[in-house]
Amino acid sequence: MDCYESDFEDDECECQPVSIPCLSGYGELERCCTDAGLKGLSSETKRDILYQIIKRLGPRSTQTVINKLVQQGYITSWQDDFEVEEILDHIKDDEEDKIYYLIKWLGWSSYYNTWEPEENLDCYDLLREYQILSLKGRSRKRACSSDATNSQDMKQLVMEELYEKLLESDVLNKVSLKDLVLLSQARTFKSGRPRKILQPLQVKKTSKRQTKAEIQNALKAWEHRLNKLSKDHDPAPIFVENKVDLEGPPENFIFINERRAGAGVVIDNDPLIGCDCDDCYVERKSCCAVTSGSVPPYYKTNKRLRLDRGIPIYECNSRCKCGPDCLNRVVQNGRKVKICIFRTATRGWGVKTLQPIKKGSFVIEYVGEVITNEEAEKRGKKYDASGMTYLFDLDFHDSDGPFSVDAGTYGNASHFINHSCDPNLEVHVVWINTLDPLLPHICLFAKRDIAKNEELNFDYNCGKNMNGEH
Repeated sequence: MDCYESDFEDDECECQPVSIPCLSGYGELERCCTDAGLKGLSSETKRDILYQIIKRLGPRSTQTVINKLVQQGYITSWQDDFEVEEILDHIKDDEEDKIYYLIKWLGWSSYYNTWEPEENLDCYDLLREYQILSLKGRSRKRACSSDATNSQDMKQLVMEELYEKLLESDVLNKVSLKDLVLLSQARTFKSGRPRKILQPLQVKKTSKRQTKAEIQNALKAWEHRLNKLSKDHDPAPIFVENKVDLEGPPENFIFINERRAGAGVVIDNDPLIGCDCDDCYVERKSCCAVTSGSVPPYYKTNKRLRLDRGIPIYECNSRCKCGPDCLNRVVQNGRKVKICIFRTATRGWGVKTLQPIKKGSFVIEYVGEVITNEEAEKRGKKYDASGMTYLFDLDFHDSDGPFSVDAGTYGNASHFINHSCDPNLEVHVVWINTLDPLLPHICLFAKRDIAKNEELNFDYNCGKNMNGEH
């Protein structure tokens, strides 16, 4: 390319071309111009090149370069403006006797998460909230993100702020472009106190290996306990897997197989009447589904769902004459799909299937504590403040239903199923032994064919309108 002397600081010089090799780096550009006898790049050109360096490096690497400049004395003062959005995890380095926290930074994707010691953090309220939630064993569910554009805008804004602050520090008159580029390419940087938005702090490998081994043992023990608790209720096993981080089993999550009544709630599991069918397919007109005002919900050959969402499902109950193999007994016979509670890369725990699932198959019931609407309002405010969602309104017949299911503390594996705007599971309401129209079971069926090892998900918002209206 050609650089012209008019681009440089001596505006009185006659313009003359200077030949620069194509695709030269910034350092090469400065060197060639110096060799040509030019006094140096103009301030405007330097600023433009600085911005291009920042744009190429991205905010994370740019911050690393700034930290190097601070350490080497080129910048005498620098104040980070990055804000902690969420504390995701913590580990203890026994050798240093120090706790490190995994930090999600406001406006940044999880790629930029860093491990930070407590002394690096100025967020007492968030630390306190995280400690409380950790004691309660609550993990956060994340709805589908609709702020990707906002995140990109935030990154662009931060890069522009870094650019302006670098200009204010007069770094262009203290450091050559070549040195800036060399700093940006350096892979090692030893500092005293780690700064925010640096390379993730590396806890000593021996400590991490030991911690990882301990956590894997704890997860295996939890897996064993879950299967022991569910073996008489669900025929299929549960597996637990974490190949992502150092998160262990949730401490205060209480596994239950069946929903439990909260304060002020009575769940009557003794139906007044059942059908007298010997064969509920042959005698389907007198079976529970039809006599309750609905239609037979399952296909005879495979017991998969044949109803659209919004149509109530009435299964045979404990007073019915038919046996456990009746075609109208599906949900009550438990989960028959092998599943794995696994650690996702970006959304905490999730659940995946370990076998193919056909459309219409029953997968799992959403189990939790049934609470009053008033109690749900109180808990909902706390959940909203902490970014979690475990409440499911039982509003099939009434948009202001008096009860909700809270799977935050009490629940089964459905507690860990994440949200999706394009889910592979859908919610259906099922009545079995409790015929109270206000207390259906919340059940998840396959919305489509689901492949082996595919993560399971459902639309959290569907609970606001379970009668199928859109």
